[in-house]
Amino acid sequence: MSYPGPPYYPPEYDAPTVYFEKLERRRARYPHRCYACSQPIQPGQTYSRIFAIVDGEPQVQKWHGVTIGECMTAEEREDW
Repeated sequence: MSYPGPPYYPPEYDAPTVYFEKLERRRARYPHRCYACSQPIQPGQTYSRIFAIVDGEPQVQKWHGVTIGECMTAEEREDW
């Protein structure tokens, strides 16, 4: 699964190198913070967790719901 955003990068933009990506659906046991909207993910809520190595650095992102960007409006997703 890929991150929301444009399907390509312009030539002047150096696209990040993603070596590994893992997407999991989890149920929160304690509060987390959503990567997209910065609102809390409460215990008991389902969230998506992404782990990736981006440009040699490990990253973990947590998003509300099962669909990434579920907490964002359609306009916000387009601008993302």
